Amino acid sequence: MDDANKDQAASPNTKAENKTASSTASDKTVVNNTETATSKKTNARSNKEQVINRVIKKRYQIEDLVGHGGMCDVYRAKDLLLEAAGDSQPYVAIKLLQKEFHDQPDAARILIREARKTQRLSHPNIIRVHDFGVDQEDYYLVMEWLDGQTLDEVIKSHRPNGLTFKSSLALLTQLTSALRYAHQNGVVHADLKPGNIMLSRDGTIKIFDFGVSRALNLNADQYAADKPEETSPVSGFTPTYASPELLDGAAPSIADDVFAFSCIAYELLSSKHPFNRKTANQAAKENITPSKPKHAPLLRWGKLKRGLNFNLKQRVTDLDQIEKSLTQSFLKPSLSVIAIVGVAGALSYGFQQMDGQLKHSQQELSRLQRENSANQDLVSLSPQQFLPMLNTIPAKQHVPKQALLRDKQRLVIDFYEKQIDDLLNNRQNAYPDYYATQSLLQEVNRIYPDSYSLALIAEDVNQGWMGTVEALVQRLDLHLEQGRYQHSEDGDDVYTIYQDLLQVRTDYQFAPNEKSEQVFTQLFDKAADQLDVVALAQMIETGETFFANSEQQQERIARALELKTAIAAMASYKQAIADEQEAEFPYQAAEVFYQNHFSQLQERINGLTRVKTLDKMAKEVDSMAKDLPDDFSHLVETRQTMANKYLRFSDYLLKKRRTKEAGAVMKKAQDLMTKVQNARVADNA
Repeated sequence: MDDANKDQAASPNTKAENKTASSTASDKTVVNNTETATSKKTNARSNKEQVINRVIKKRYQIEDLVGHGGMCDVYRAKDLLLEAAGDSQPYVAIKLLQKEFHDQPDAARILIREARKTQRLSHPNIIRVHDFGVDQEDYYLVMEWLDGQTLDEVIKSHRPNGLTFKSSLALLTQLTSALRYAHQNGVVHADLKPGNIMLSRDGTIKIFDFGVSRALNLNADQYAADKPEETSPVSGFTPTYASPELLDGAAPSIADDVFAFSCIAYELLSSKHPFNRKTANQAAKENITPSKPKHAPLLRWGKLKRGLNFNLKQRVTDLDQIEKSLTQSFLKPSLSVIAIVGVAGALSYGFQQMDGQLKHSQQELSRLQRENSANQDLVSLSPQQFLPMLNTIPAKQHVPKQALLRDKQRLVIDFYEKQIDDLLNNRQNAYPDYYATQSLLQEVNRIYPDSYSLALIAEDVNQGWMGTVEALVQRLDLHLEQGRYQHSEDGDDVYTIYQDLLQVRTDYQFAPNEKSEQVFTQLFDKAADQLDVVALAQMIETGETFFANSEQQQERIARALELKTAIAAMASYKQAIADEQEAEFPYQAAEVFYQNHFSQLQERINGLTRVKTLDKMAKEVDSMAKDLPDDFSHLVETRQTMANKYLRFSDYLLKKRRTKEAGAVMKKAQDLMTKVQNARVADNA
């Protein structure tokens, strides 16, 4: 594509904007008349300023706006990957969905779905779609960059007489080949016109915008931009090339493509539109009938003229009939007689020469028949039968392996795609087996390494894979941020979600976010301060699973791990008591667990200087004692320390002659000594 082609995939092209307004308006694809031509141009220029120099998918750098159409703008872009590889022509065309369609998801979905359909139309005369997807809310299609002109520009450059019949035929035969292939694959263009056909410098034509307008038309009421002041029943096609049936609102069909083809053929041969750029319905009302183009031979004009008939019953709707009338050979009778006589003489001589070779020919024929039978057997095999035999096909086989692979490509890819779909939609497992799908893709990629269809399937699988991983990570983050560390019978807990994540992506390295770190710190410190062994047991499991590599939690987890066995034993004891079950107090585990806490208590007691503060400490110890046996060593030692402290306070008060207060304090010391003595007696017993 060069500067002459300013609208690779949209209409009308930029150059045509400077031509007559009537031509531009009549050839514009109508997509529910969402905007006027002026507003379209204004929006396109506005969008251009926003996207120039932007890099799509970290690969395609947009350079310039080259065209705009009913719902998309088209840009020239540079493929940075090709440029880095040293390609001298690293250019592609990128079609971006216009901003006003962004909030209409059906439009984007249909565009992507139709792009996928176009991508599967692998034909030399249909534009190649390399890639498509969404980048920063912009839906895009990446197509091959074409160096040439659209047919409407070719037609204008050959005014007033049009192209010669030979030149026109060279283009029309390519066009029929592409349309026939598309129709065989169930796709109707529905917006065929010279502006949607490119002629490259090497003489090859390419059709683009394949099927997109039709798909959008079928869903227009669902996603069309809201423009109530500009409504029209005509949408999704170009009126001047539309058949009467399409203009009347009928669903697109092959007959519509044949009618548009006939219009294009007429225009190539004459440089004039068959109905003076009026719609078929208007032309029928005005009784406009096209006259024979100067460059159309009389014998070939009949079928083409019938292809332009307004009446469907009288119109030729078979593309093969029109092509045959344009290409078949018409010999004069005299030449036919001469040819027949010549052939008869040659046959007479040939029969004499062939007599000696008959036996050899029969043997060769027999061999070829055997080979042909073997080839037919291979061709008739299904993918299930064909694939296991792939490496056993002999190199000397008449049908080469590569030819057979090309013939079977669509069936084989469909076969693998069905297996992948089955894996992705397997309801027996919570999540698809993405590794199995990767294995299948690698297997079929070894057979068809350059298939765009496979690349597309792989991209879909990878996006699904990434989406599943992201969803599991979000659920995991939510649970950790909320401090939900408990196990759950329904599987909605951090441990089950984490196992699912590792099953979906075995090499995934999960790291808690900052909020999860903060919540873990708060809950861990709270459990440690309250000596909540059940909560601490959960904290240890959570810490080992999710925070083992966190520098912020290393000290806490290390301290907890030292007490892990003791905490587990204490937690088990507490749970049994809560369940009203008999359980023996784990003295050894409790001594390890409470050692640090009681040591700190005794240090605080020894440092007290007031009786009231010691009274508060006594209440704290009594509260702890409710969950501990009286003969627990740390409890006994702490009570002894408090008793000694009360005695010292009593002595001090007696020296100050505060006898009554001293007596009350002495009573508290004696009570504690009694508890200590009873505990030691019980322990000795």
